[in-house]
Amino acid sequence: MGTPKIGIKVPLGSQVDLQDISIKFVEVLEDSRCPKYTTCMWEGRAKIAVEISEEGQETTTKELIFGKTLSGENNEFTLHNNEGYSIEAMALTPYPGEEAEGSVLTYNLIICEVKEP
Repeated sequence: MGTPKIGIKVPLGSQVDLQDISIKFVEVLEDSRCPKYTTCMWEGRAKIAVEISEEGQETTTKELIFGKTLSGENNEFTLHNNEGYSIEAMALTPYPGEEAEGSVLTYNLIICEVKEP
């Protein structure tokens, strides 16, 4: 059993700095996930854009897909990986149907740091 991962919340439009790495949750490109407590005919997905900046290097944009991937796509969640330290995406919240009725949907990307011993 591994070490538990501690999630760090990155609200849509916000940035989190971890060591010399900045992770910015830029945009929700698609969210077709089937709402909780409903039956859907397809396996939905959410697709988001994240900017990754490392001190002294050019900013890159990565698309993450939570759920169904299409041919040629992948669901790689590693945002940064270098010498025993990585940053990984864990989840996109809320899942459709979890938000309070009548509330405005506020997306959060949940990420975590992984440090090798």
